[in-house]
Amino acid sequence: MKQLIFVFILCCFAFGQDSTTATKIIRKGDTFKADQDYRLMTASDMVKINEKLIDSKTLAAKELDYKNIIKNDSLQMNLITENKVMYKEMLDSYKNLWLDAQDELARKSYTKWYDNKAIWFTLGIAATFLSSEIVANVK
Repeated sequence: MKQLIFVFILCCFAFGQDSTTATKIIRKGDTFKADQDYRLMTASDMVKINEKLIDSKTLAAKELDYKNIIKNDSLQMNLITENKVMYKEMLDSYKNLWLDAQDELARKSYTKWYDNKAIWFTLGIAATFLSSEIVANVK
């Protein structure tokens, strides 16, 4: 029984298949003509081509992302410049309004309540009357 298993294992190793890296692969869609030199691709060649395709796809995706980022950045820059112009206009208008208000305040002469001549006249009469009353009532 052991000898049968040994022969079976020996036959398996003797007639083993090639690994997939050494197997020749023909691409789908190739046509055979007698005058052409056929180049059969190995699995490692296919892996390299697939890696290049994957790299080109990721590069294309990154390029698209960069284009979107650049587009977004340019839109943001446009918004920033528009905001700067708008804020400058607002600042200029507020500055002009403030300067106009300061000029108007400077032109108006606001008097204090105690600078009124009628109040001084009334207080003068009251002081004279009170002092004459005080002098008249002294005994």
